[in-house]
Amino acid sequence: KMKRAILVCLLFGLVLADRAEREKKVLVFFEGNVDTDQFPLSQEERFGYEDKNERAMSLYMEKFCHSQTSICDKDYTNALWNEAEKWIYSPPMNDVRIKFRLHNFNETGVVDTMEEHFIIESSLADNIERNYHDYDAFLVLFSEGELTYMASQLSFTMENLNKTVILAPAIKISPKTNGRSLGNIIQAIELLAQNIHIPEVLVVSNGNVMRGNRVYRKASYKFISPNLPSLGNKTELNESMILPSPKGDFMTFNKMWKNLSVVDIHPFLKSKEVQLALSSKGVILRAYGSGTVPQHAELKRLIGKACRSGTIVVIVSQCPNGKVMKDYAAAQFLYKLGAISGHSMTFETAL
Repeated sequence: KMKRAILVCLLFGLVLADRAEREKKVLVFFEGNVDTDQFPLSQEERFGYEDKNERAMSLYMEKFCHSQTSICDKDYTNALWNEAEKWIYSPPMNDVRIKFRLHNFNETGVVDTMEEHFIIESSLADNIERNYHDYDAFLVLFSEGELTYMASQLSFTMENLNKTVILAPAIKISPKTNGRSLGNIIQAIELLAQNIHIPEVLVVSNGNVMRGNRVYRKASYKFISPNLPSLGNKTELNESMILPSPKGDFMTFNKMWKNLSVVDIHPFLKSKEVQLALSSKGVILRAYGSGTVPQHAELKRLIGKACRSGTIVVIVSQCPNGKVMKDYAAAQFLYKLGAISGHSMTFETAL
């Protein structure tokens, strides 16, 4: 009987271990507020919250996720529901169940400042670093407008990232959220359920999985990776393209240069405009086609002077497809003056 009891305990332990292996803990970040006229709160729900919009958004996101059977197994979630922890469980996918919870990373409401992007990025990076060892992956539901910038910035500020960070385009979640945003959320959850380790920042949109710092917004609702093939889709990935796991310890760097300027080369560009831009610490020069610019003596003088004074000048193409090349005579002088080729970088990545 003792042996039988031991055997039962061992088998039970193996079952629990197997269950743990098939669960992935994911922290889902979202931002923004909702109009409380559309989602009214009772006095009890508002109690203790000075910003009722913040409370409304948190409550609505929770109810929104619970209502979506594609990402929430209601019976399983309700059976294990803990008001303090608020875990939501997905239906089993590929023998994996995603266990996720929600976090409003813009808890103080919309930041009304020109540096809003830096504040939000810093908040995201800090939150990921603070929760890094408690979760298997991170999902960020972000506005479509600045998503390519955020994906690029996060990919560089998080060094030795050994977990998956997904950015999913999602217009402001509201009671009338359309299917496109929900589709991106579902795709991200399904991707995380795959038994493939992806240690990098990704963007999922329109069925594609793309490296975060290679994404370009082609249209209002369409994101593409023009100079690097997508890594695949939610059900099939090209594992040869996935970055290898880093060897160092994870860390974040949030001290980004803000003294930056952008110069778009065009026929009506004035010397004063170029001179003012080149007084910055870093300059992105968006050149024609494969990286060519007019060979004006004044332009050469200004770029050469800036490079000698320590300004970093990076050349990228105005074309989303293709790359900057040094072969053309109309481009060679730039590198002799000290400019740096952005090769196939998107503008957002170079910035």
